[in-house]
Amino acid sequence: MNFMNLQKIDIFHNAFDEISNLTKTSDLELCEWDLDKPENRIFEIEGHFGLVQFEVQLMSSINKSDIIFLLEKFKNQSQKLLVTKQISSVVRKKLREEKINYLDEVGNCFIYHKDLFILIDGRKNKALKNEYSYNIFSENGVKLIFNLLTRPYLINVSQREISKKVNISLGSVSKILKGLEILNFLKKINKKEKKLINKKVLLNRWVTAYNEKIKPKYFRGKYRFINKEYNKNWENLTLPNYTYWGGEPAARLLIGFLKPQILTLYSTLDKKELLKTLKIIPDNINGNINLLELPSGFNNEKEQIHPLITYADLILSFDSRNIETAQKIYDNYVKNIIE
Repeated sequence: MNFMNLQKIDIFHNAFDEISNLTKTSDLELCEWDLDKPENRIFEIEGHFGLVQFEVQLMSSINKSDIIFLLEKFKNQSQKLLVTKQISSVVRKKLREEKINYLDEVGNCFIYHKDLFILIDGRKNKALKNEYSYNIFSENGVKLIFNLLTRPYLINVSQREISKKVNISLGSVSKILKGLEILNFLKKINKKEKKLINKKVLLNRWVTAYNEKIKPKYFRGKYRFINKEYNKNWENLTLPNYTYWGGEPAARLLIGFLKPQILTLYSTLDKKELLKTLKIIPDNINGNINLLELPSGFNNEKEQIHPLITYADLILSFDSRNIETAQKIYDNYVKNIIE
């Protein structure tokens, strides 16, 4: 058996132990056993409803970008149980909406089949507690990680200089860097040199945090062009300074692959000035322009937003064409800073 399968089995055993402890005061009886291979497992629950068996599907980890795959694999499969190490609250909510059974390593679960229903939510593991303790994926953490990924030289300058470059407090820099080290994302090579490690995992966590912490806070509403012809000719518009296309139009400009349906704009300009310059008006119902303020720490002096932000804009959508485009952006622009 390979190392990855051993890891998955360890995750399952931890998850089984947690849910067993959490339900031990109920009248439920739980057991598990393997089929032809140890990594192919059956999970049984017995109670007043009778005996229910679930075919276990082990995944070492999942994130928001896996939603499309999970919906295809588990939709209408009420006797399959997804077991994984950790599931974010956003993904757990989506899985529940789609009635996809899941169980994670700390006991969060949704198990639904006919008369059987178990829901345990809100449990956090030690690593997540450390994330909150050190503000790693807070707004300041998201800003700092973005800059460490896109400007790797910053990892080896003074914390005071990082604070000035990223525009966050010196105390925040110190706390977040310490948290990155504790969670095995930052490694000291010697007294003077450090480097980021496990960058793929860090990227996935950063993308989720960017979409959950930054975008909702800096969202300025939905708009539409007064002149509908601009929807077709948006590429010919001259954007004012400090204003950039994001999301689908940014992807179109980067790789020419996607025909945008939603036009995302980032800007540091005053909203009134921007509306007047671009001739757009508010439309919360039919507006196809999402306007976001570009917060300090993400400023870009070039003509386009950084590809990492465009990747984050697209990869967590539930649109398969956006996910495909995001993968192309990763291959062409992000991979070289992550791998």
